[in-house]
Amino acid sequence: MTQSHRLFGSSLFAQLASEVGLELLDVGSRGGLLGDFLPAAAFTDAIGFEPDSEECDRLNAEAKRNPGLWKRERHFPVALGETDGEVTLRLCQQPGCSSVLVPNTDLVTELGRGEDFKVVRELAMPVQALDGFCAQNQILDADFMKVDVQGGELAILRGGAKIVGERLLGIRAEVEFAPLYLDQPQFSEMEIHLRGLGFYAADWIFQRHWRTRRPAEHGCHWGGQVPYSRGRLIHSDVLFLRDHHWIAAHMHEPDKKLVRLALIAILYHHLDLAVSILRTVKGPLKTRIESVDLMAELDTVSRVLYRQQLKSRARDCWRHLRRRFASLS
Repeated sequence: MTQSHRLFGSSLFAQLASEVGLELLDVGSRGGLLGDFLPAAAFTDAIGFEPDSEECDRLNAEAKRNPGLWKRERHFPVALGETDGEVTLRLCQQPGCSSVLVPNTDLVTELGRGEDFKVVRELAMPVQALDGFCAQNQILDADFMKVDVQGGELAILRGGAKIVGERLLGIRAEVEFAPLYLDQPQFSEMEIHLRGLGFYAADWIFQRHWRTRRPAEHGCHWGGQVPYSRGRLIHSDVLFLRDHHWIAAHMHEPDKKLVRLALIAILYHHLDLAVSILRTVKGPLKTRIESVDLMAELDTVSRVLYRQQLKSRARDCWRHLRRRFASLS
């Protein structure tokens, strides 16, 4: 088998990925699909949701120009919500701050972001519940969802009671630790909701802390007054994974789903977890896994991922040093 038929240097995991496949839902796909899944793109049916019709058209056109990257790539100009209906979208001075929720003016001003969150326009926007949209479009067996919609994440998950409650294996969600918008759900509410469905918080992808002045950054030294201070924890992306014992007990075709969960764990560098998951697989897939030295395959993957991690840390360190030197000059 050639290198092109390997996943992180492993022929076993490439074979498993080819056999079971993956299905990704990217809610808020502006700028491109979730990069975390790029190593397994050839095995992944990717579905993006981008309410901006111009951006959605651009994404679909780009997918047609690069047809070999993902197994299948589609983007829909759809906004998701808890129920079908209409909501008010508040467009802010900084487009990335736009939301269906009302900005918490007092707090964002205190945090030095008042202008970013200034509402410049309001418009009515139709929304659909995730379950209804998936049923209409024959999206019946999704495995992973990324959701980042400025405070509307929990409403979208609640609107997917069937797809989230019965089929998803993992979720990468933006969660909040400060109410940047009025009545915005916080991390605790997201965690409690997902815990009730058999998920647990497996990892922090990143954390964002804000200082009360810009361009000062959390934990960094800059050239202005009060050059150093830690900032307030504002938001984070969290990886939620479904407990593999829950999958074995409650899901249809659990072995296929368990292998998919193991592949997702590997994509996020959780190799110890992947071992535990694969050891619960039964039937023909278990035979496939036991036909090779599983630990040797994972050892290869581990070394590949570690080299990638070292390179990534070196790039981050270099960027940090450049910013620091610039602030001291």
